[in-house]
Amino acid sequence: MNPKESTDGGQNNATWGNNTTTNGTNDSNSAQFDNSNNSNENSDSSTGGSDDYSPTHSEKTWLIVAVGVGALLASVPLTHYMNKFGPRILFAAAGFLSAIATALIPTAARLGLPYFLVVRAFQGVGYAACMPMVGGVTAKWATLKQHAIFVSVLTLFMQIAPTISMPISGELCESSFGWTSVYYVHAVYSFILFTLFALFYRNSPKNHPCVGETELDELADGKSDSEVTDETHENVPYGSIFKTMAIWAVWVASIGNFCSYNLVTLFSPTYLHKVMGYPVVKTGLSAALPPICQMLMKITAGATSDKISHCSEKIKVRVYNSVAFFGFALFICLLALTPQSHPTLALVLLTAATTLLGINTGGYYKSATLVSRHYSQAVMGIDSTVICTTMLIVPLIVEVITDLNTVGEWAIVFFIIAGIMVVTNLFFVVFAKASAASWAKEDSSSNEQSEGLERN
Repeated sequence: MNPKESTDGGQNNATWGNNTTTNGTNDSNSAQFDNSNNSNENSDSSTGGSDDYSPTHSEKTWLIVAVGVGALLASVPLTHYMNKFGPRILFAAAGFLSAIATALIPTAARLGLPYFLVVRAFQGVGYAACMPMVGGVTAKWATLKQHAIFVSVLTLFMQIAPTISMPISGELCESSFGWTSVYYVHAVYSFILFTLFALFYRNSPKNHPCVGETELDELADGKSDSEVTDETHENVPYGSIFKTMAIWAVWVASIGNFCSYNLVTLFSPTYLHKVMGYPVVKTGLSAALPPICQMLMKITAGATSDKISHCSEKIKVRVYNSVAFFGFALFICLLALTPQSHPTLALVLLTAATTLLGINTGGYYKSATLVSRHYSQAVMGIDSTVICTTMLIVPLIVEVITDLNTVGEWAIVFFIIAGIMVVTNLFFVVFAKASAASWAKEDSSSNEQSEGLERN
């Protein structure tokens, strides 16, 4: 086994576990809630009998927001201690905590909404650790010419999780096991994935038993010594980071990306079921289609971005991000104009928008790691705070506007998100860079490699 494949695979699988216990269970919430609403219509309903839990529209929103609150509160301290002590133990611990919280959800739901909200907030702790890990793994385990493909693979958890969770949750809700089994199943395989991560991952390539000198030399090409050998970075130059407009371009682009991502991941089941009339089981399967297509697009975008050599990295990150953001905005506007009588067209447009968004791995994601280098973990940690904020904003937008779940209400939501995508991408295009910032350069070799990337 290739040692980088084993460590990166362990990270991606574990992050997938984190996402399935947070956003993944949001999908199961949608299936479970919609299913439980029908329990009075079917006396032989198999969704758990007296254990059915049917919250109001407002309560559903707060259950989603609770994950964002937990992630937001945890993102800063998690990033700080991951930089100080290394991510391996802390990321695994955050994942185990998220899995435990998932297993406790059926009990919390029976006890009442306040308990449910607290447990959901603990699920968010695991989600807050994901983006710092993406940045840290890319900085340590990727060569400078592999950043896009690494980011593409490492962020696949955001597509793999709902792709698996949505159909499984729909089937379990309709089965004799009832809706509670959704959470127990997610908790079990999350425990398994994080155990594998803790066993195989190492904070630095030099400490991995399967990495030899040849591979270490390849990873070190163009990097400073600390980028390859240091496991921790206690003295993060936060002042300089916050003064760098190229980093602000990444964070602003992240606002647009995750407003759209949260809209699709958290609410596409609701939109397809409540507005377009898909039944619960078909909703799970249909809502899984856009993430599958986006997953394939991410890999394609990452590979092509790293291979294209006839233009500069700065041009590439701008073009890739623009295609992703403007493409999503275009198709989501067309979706807003789609009548309720054309559910298949709605699914096609939703899939097209979500698929194009996957091109962003060659855009702002790649820019973040190229500019911040060995401080990617810290920069992506702050980005995690931005992501958590969108997890609060998007559900509230949907809650305020879609009270009746009409086509017109959802059209307003889609137009708002499209506007956010256009504005955030324009900001990124103006300020984006693809070479190491001054605070991320430590020696002449890294400087020369950085300048070469900017030219080539």
